[in-house]
Amino acid sequence: MSKADLYALKVSLPPPNEQRKIAAILSSVDDAIEKTQAIVDQSQVVKRGVMRALFYLPQRSEQHRIAAILSSMDDAIEKSAQSVARLQSVKSGLMGCLLTGQVRVTADTVASAAKEGGWGRGAAHPPRLANR
Repeated sequence: MSKADLYALKVSLPPPNEQRKIAAILSSVDDAIEKTQAIVDQSQVVKRGVMRALFYLPQRSEQHRIAAILSSMDDAIEKSAQSVARLQSVKSGLMGCLLTGQVRVTADTVASAAKEGGWGRGAAHPPRLANR
């Protein structure tokens, strides 16, 4: 494909107002990813601290309790990491749908996101988007 062919391509873009709404939606997903990743990072720091405490070699019963706590922490870290992966996947899909105009952002979408405090703050799912 030549440079001239590239310049001849017509790309359909949503109106600027809708582009701003799309950017706001994607930004809220980024915020959710960042916050969830921070939880994963902090959990790993706490886990390392607990593991360092094991060097004084506590009694066997306490070792079992500590092992159970570490196992629970591993489970929580894994679930948070899975949440990060799901949010990144949602963001990728949203970008494709929103930026191609396959899904349109409506005033209801923005109002719903604002009401829920963004997508990553307790919302189980992103607000509904209007199909084209």
